[in-house]
Amino acid sequence: MHRLIEFALCGSYSKDYDPYAVTSEVVTQRILLAINSESLSLQEIFAETNLGEQEVIQHLKALERCQLVKKTKKAGKLYYQPSFAVFSLRDQKKLQALIEKLSRSLVNVVRDFLPKIKEELKNIKCVEARYYFPDLEYITIGAYTLDYGGLEVLTEEGLLKSKEMPGGNYVFAGYEAGLVDLRQAWMWGHNSEYGKYTFSTHGKLPPKGGRRAFPDLGFVWTYYAEDEEEKKNIKQKIVNYGDLLYELLKGPVTLDDLAKVLNRRKVEVICDLTFLEELEYVASTIEQGKRTYALNRPILALEDYKRIHELSKRILMHFLNQSLKASYGELESSYKETSPAKNGVDMREALNPIYHSIFGKALDKLMTSGVIKKPPLRRDGGRYSAWVARETGA
Repeated sequence: MHRLIEFALCGSYSKDYDPYAVTSEVVTQRILLAINSESLSLQEIFAETNLGEQEVIQHLKALERCQLVKKTKKAGKLYYQPSFAVFSLRDQKKLQALIEKLSRSLVNVVRDFLPKIKEELKNIKCVEARYYFPDLEYITIGAYTLDYGGLEVLTEEGLLKSKEMPGGNYVFAGYEAGLVDLRQAWMWGHNSEYGKYTFSTHGKLPPKGGRRAFPDLGFVWTYYAEDEEEKKNIKQKIVNYGDLLYELLKGPVTLDDLAKVLNRRKVEVICDLTFLEELEYVASTIEQGKRTYALNRPILALEDYKRIHELSKRILMHFLNQSLKASYGELESSYKETSPAKNGVDMREALNPIYHSIFGKALDKLMTSGVIKKPPLRRDGGRYSAWVARETGA
């Protein structure tokens, strides 16, 4: 189905108030585009979209329930407009040059810090254990630095904000179709905590469906859980995967030894190992008649995460002070001329998708120029990194 608007979300939401589901129909997208250029009354929406009265009202109610539209009263009439950033093609073209300029600045900052990054990665535990992961620099630079580190620094500096929404806390944004293909963007980062482990994926999405990795699979499993007990069991299952993978951080091991260390039955451990090998987290080899299991994806210890986190903040503060603040006035002026600004969307909210475009372009430049390697092409057709980290001492 041809989409009129592509959507992206940063944050967390619940299935009861799923903004992707609410905006998935083309009819809803036609309504959003109509009220994006200027606020319209119900009668004006009917005329602009050539849709039936009940159909428009039904879709507006669904949008209102998720707080994706807002109403204002003028001269006794109610007018509708999006309550989130919907960037028209004109808006996207208006911001394009500035996004390009800032993405180049971000690339230059990363290049300057690259020797330090490479030096720090030599001390990562999985590297010390003689594991080799070509996308470790992508994870460090693309995910932890440009994405998560950037959002953290911009929020701390008061330039960015999320907002409370029904069923979650997130920023939702739309892009009128025709200029960008969001599924081909490098900005898609998913992560979730399961006990003391954070499972993450980052990079391009598969052509169809979700990623065959965690936390994405965990999201699907939890979506179909019927009660809290089932959700608890799912979480524990993923924690068990984390325990197993973390043990492999020490180096290749046999099934017998792994079951003994984990204090679990061999049949349970082999089931988990087989599943994790299918998902490309684990690789097995046979040497001298014995099968051993080793990591096939990076596992970061707490001290690894802290080291990367500290460095990522230094890099982003450098970009902020040397480039973004200098261009902020220009960015602010350009934003004031966009549809989201005219619809009253706070620039601190809109800067979230704008910054995603900046770092996404920067990441693409870094990989195209060979500064860092692309994430692996996965069996589900997506090109992304998957890894597990201890991000807390719990």
